[in-house]
Amino acid sequence: MFVLAIISILAVVTVPKYRAMTDYYHLQSSVQTVTTFIRYAKQRALDEHKANYVVITKSNNLVQVRNDPSLSLLEYQAKTLDSGVILLSSTNTIDNGVMSYVYFDNRGYLAQSNMASFTLKSSSNRTVKINIDLLGNVTTVWD
Repeated sequence: MFVLAIISILAVVTVPKYRAMTDYYHLQSSVQTVTTFIRYAKQRALDEHKANYVVITKSNNLVQVRNDPSLSLLEYQAKTLDSGVILLSSTNTIDNGVMSYVYFDNRGYLAQSNMASFTLKSSSNRTVKINIDLLGNVTTVWD
């Protein structure tokens, strides 16, 4: 009986911490996915000498690298954000209500402005802002 009481007390204490920890890891993995795709799109733009887009589709949280944002085909790579993570907002990106995207021109520069950002939010309401500067450098700001 005593052992059962100790196990139940430990469960009450550790389960909330475990959930918070898994939410953090889901958010961290999603941030890594988006930043990797941004760097990949910049590199492809430099290699191919043509524009490359990083597209985040809002309905299914799909992150993609494309040659043209209007195409429905997945041209290179695609990955969904981890469970519980959504695109909260985007700044200086092209947003048509269905998707948000940034693109790099044929020289590897961010084409639409000097800086753009995506903000991701986890199910525990923690947010991360992913900033992209004109040269395609990526920085993350955790709340």
